Amino acid sequence: LVGNLFHCAIFEPDEFDKRYIVGPDVNKNTRVWKDFVEMHEGLECIKPDQYTAAMRQADNMRAKPDAREILSVGKPEVSAYWIDPETGELCRCRPDWVRPLDSGKVILFDGKTYGDARPSEFARQIARMRYHVQAAWYSDGFTEAICAEVAGFVFGAVEVNFPYAASVVMVDEAALEQGRRDYRRNLNTYAECRKTGIWPAYSDSIEQVTL
Repeated sequence: LVGNLFHCAIFEPDEFDKRYIVGPDVNKNTRVWKDFVEMHEGLECIKPDQYTAAMRQADNMRAKPDAREILSVGKPEVSAYWIDPETGELCRCRPDWVRPLDSGKVILFDGKTYGDARPSEFARQIARMRYHVQAAWYSDGFTEAICAEVAGFVFGAVEVNFPYAASVVMVDEAALEQGRRDYRRNLNTYAECRKTGIWPAYSDSIEQVTL
């Protein structure tokens, strides 16, 4: 929910009030909260502190000059589809934000919430969550889908706790190349499994373990 609230606040602010409504500052187990939820069917009810956090996260991200420039023009949640030429598989990506450039190229922007948005720490999160694979997959796939070069894939990282500090980062070319190797291996494995109908997971044999 934290990520969804931030995404809506930063990428689709006009939609926020159509999806969410701020409820009373009471425990969600109380009758007051449950009655409020029943009265607003069709909307997701959020606490005042959740609303405040989402708005401050969005404000702090827009305060970054590069992020503000990227978000000044473009569209949110743009789906792109393409056929992988090597495997023939239908592929898809959905960048949070697509920013067209005068050169005909585009910049892709992706928002992430995390506990520590320092670039040095977010680099570890990139490795843990395979965001470098996402950057490579989206960059190559979007280029394939729309026949326009992706000039850059940018992450906007914002912290989930006060004061909701934000940073704007990109992975280097070495990380992108590692991402390409990773997604190619994954996609080839997926295609082979689809072809053979065999989807291996863990060993079929008993595995001895120790504490």
